[in-house]
Amino acid sequence: MNWGDGSKNQFVREPVQIDEETALYHTYESSGVFEITGTMLRIKLDNRGNEVGIIKNKNFKLRININEGTADDFKYFGSDGFSFIPFKNTLPIIGGISKQSIYYKSLKRLNGFIDEEQTNIGFKSKGDKLKTQIAFDRMDSSFSSNFNLLNEYKKPRFIEVTSTDEIQPFETFLADENLVELPFDGDGDQFVNAPYFATLPFPRYAEEFDVDNLGTAFFDDNQSELQSGTWANTYYRHDIALMLTFLSYGISIGQSGIEGESSWGYVYPDYARSWNSLSDIPILSNPSSEIIYNGIQTNSEELGKSIGDCDLTNVKYYNEPKSIWELFGFEEDDLEQIAKPDNPRYWKNIIPEDYSIFNREGLDGIIVDTYSEQEWLDDYYYPVLPKYNQNGRFSENDFPNNKIPFPTQGQITDENETNQNLIINITREQIEPNTFSDNSGNQNLGFGIVDYKPEFDNETLQPKKKRSIDLIKSSTNNGAF
Repeated sequence: MNWGDGSKNQFVREPVQIDEETALYHTYESSGVFEITGTMLRIKLDNRGNEVGIIKNKNFKLRININEGTADDFKYFGSDGFSFIPFKNTLPIIGGISKQSIYYKSLKRLNGFIDEEQTNIGFKSKGDKLKTQIAFDRMDSSFSSNFNLLNEYKKPRFIEVTSTDEIQPFETFLADENLVELPFDGDGDQFVNAPYFATLPFPRYAEEFDVDNLGTAFFDDNQSELQSGTWANTYYRHDIALMLTFLSYGISIGQSGIEGESSWGYVYPDYARSWNSLSDIPILSNPSSEIIYNGIQTNSEELGKSIGDCDLTNVKYYNEPKSIWELFGFEEDDLEQIAKPDNPRYWKNIIPEDYSIFNREGLDGIIVDTYSEQEWLDDYYYPVLPKYNQNGRFSENDFPNNKIPFPTQGQITDENETNQNLIINITREQIEPNTFSDNSGNQNLGFGIVDYKPEFDNETLQPKKKRSIDLIKSSTNNGAF
């Protein structure tokens, strides 16, 4: 037997006997698609149980898919190392990948793309080829039509269903109004009995969802034509109503955040989690309805595009809207001025990027007119700089015409901010190399990624694991004047 992962063949010199109560075991050290091959022998025994010969032999081939697990995901960059950027699930990403990076160019070439032409690359394992295509698709999906292998694994697989006898009566899906409280109170808190919904049957086909008998209009994404309101208000199935609403916007259950540990906490069957829109709900009157394989999710282009050199110190996420004046540290009394574009103190009235700091009244080469207000020449307001004194230095707190500078303290620069709506607060503090702490109290982690070249076996093109990555580099170039 060959387990398909490069390990030594087993049972080469002597076969092993198997039966209904005997299984053969093998531990795979990485995820992927593996092709198991071997030979099965049927032995003839004499009356005493001794082997006297072979009755029949048959070669077999079996392909299996070992799920990723945590092998290629963030776990302090993986104790066992990683092959590609250790990213598997949907995450908030700041910045992204440059097409000029070594990482991008390496994967593009390993997928057979030189310029815009594609050539076949001889991976020994289809699983390794699939991983490489997925890693590239997370950066750039414009080549995905060329990935025949990946596209096949993306497709859901169905079992044909031809009988409408499987349609359940609507009554089986409906909730008892006495067991379901109103979905929201006045403060927006959730009171839906999610555990109760989990005990009820869940529709599988479009005909079962169509309680208003809309027919083909059921698949119309127009909210007014959806019967989500009927499901919620008449039949008390808030879980179904909310799912239909999200699907009408092209948002899957997995993306919506209405499952599990969320405030809703709904539980949905696996077949419903594969739907990304209303049109994905199978129609029973059509053959091939029951899904048996959901297809792999690649998170196409989710790594995003590079933002180049930038000034990132404190990364925050709030679960409620925040006004820019709050973040900058302005007071509400300032709004009459800073929020109006026609007011000189409007917060965007700032000098252009390449504007000289010496373009001010009273500055003529090395001569400084200390009696001048030293205003910007083109009526800009910010930055409000102190006036120069006779020594050519800034006079502390002496501003032109008593202008009011930007606040020196604000939420945007406060790494120790305490706010129940602050969900992510990634700071400069590193708990491990390229692993940044979170001051929000929600035990998040921030991971910094730098450019690197993935390594492949020269003969098999199997991706090798890396155990380290270069440290994030910082610079003070182009900092404050």
